[in-house]
Amino acid sequence: MVIFMLSLKDGEFLVKLARKAVEVYLREGKIIDPPEEVSEKLKEKRGVFVTINTFKPKELRGCIGFPEPIYPLVEATIKAAIHSATEDPRFPPMMEEELDNVVFEVSVLTKPELIVVK
Repeated sequence: MVIFMLSLKDGEFLVKLARKAVEVYLREGKIIDPPEEVSEKLKEKRGVFVTINTFKPKELRGCIGFPEPIYPLVEATIKAAIHSATEDPRFPPMMEEELDNVVFEVSVLTKPELIVVK
């Protein structure tokens, strides 16, 4: 089994990427392109969830993701962030005015493994 570890720098990059994707989408209606100059780990197909919370009080504002590794991690992060902000069926779409009052969290998933039960 190969262990997949992200660096703190990669983690910070993904959180900033999620926020930037939502900011641009809410302000301009555009989906940003995945950055090309990233580490090889961020180009691997991975499952990911982006969670958005308010911070006073801390409450869930949106959480959407891809449990299966169908997109490269940077692309999946962008898509999940936008969906979390605008398409979580539990909440109305996020408004631009909310951006200063939310925190983004990115959860990168390991590749699914088959569990055999006998």
